Amino acid sequence: MALVAAAAAPAAAADYEFYITTNAESAASGATSGYELVQEGKEYVANPEMEGIQLECAAFIKVVNNTSSDAQCLVSVTKVYDNNDFAGLTPLWQTCLGFVCQTGDVTATVNANSSTPGGIGEHIGYTVYCLDPSAAENVKFDSKYNVTMKMGDTTRSFSILYTSTPAAVETIDVAGGQAEYFNMQGLRVSEPVKGQMYIVRQGGKVSKTVVR
Repeated sequence: MALVAAAAAPAAAADYEFYITTNAESAASGATSGYELVQEGKEYVANPEMEGIQLECAAFIKVVNNTSSDAQCLVSVTKVYDNNDFAGLTPLWQTCLGFVCQTGDVTATVNANSSTPGGIGEHIGYTVYCLDPSAAENVKFDSKYNVTMKMGDTTRSFSILYTSTPAAVETIDVAGGQAEYFNMQGLRVSEPVKGQMYIVRQGGKVSKTVVR
């Protein structure tokens, strides 16, 4: 008698899901596809990005409630170390979830069978206002926070490293002496925008600058 293999059933979604990205462009859409599921114990790296006169260095979060009941989500943060240098500018630290923003821990209600909005307004991290965009060149991020997200019986703990050190730029091969521009995630930019901060590589030299 031939044995017929049963088709594998699709994996059921967890009751509660936590998502994260450190890319502001992915966060801006608010779509879950631009995020990844939070991994227990992982260290996420956030690099600064210039948005108008705001220098942002943040991780962006999104919470999904797959149950038929509203639930409270708690996001708690603990500073590990802080060696930031804001060059005389005043930073704003916030933990934001579901349009609720606090300077420390935050709790928000996530409705049944829904998710929080996501997007750049739902984040954990710093905003530094730079009326003169060139002032952003002197701001240095070097800090780390431990984060725990809890909803119902589901908990995820991870850390976020805030750093001005460019990620992945050293792996990009640039030929010749032509200046090449990259965003703060190390992705090549073909047409730099004035007033935005970029990583510039020309020959063997790498630097950060605001395009004028």
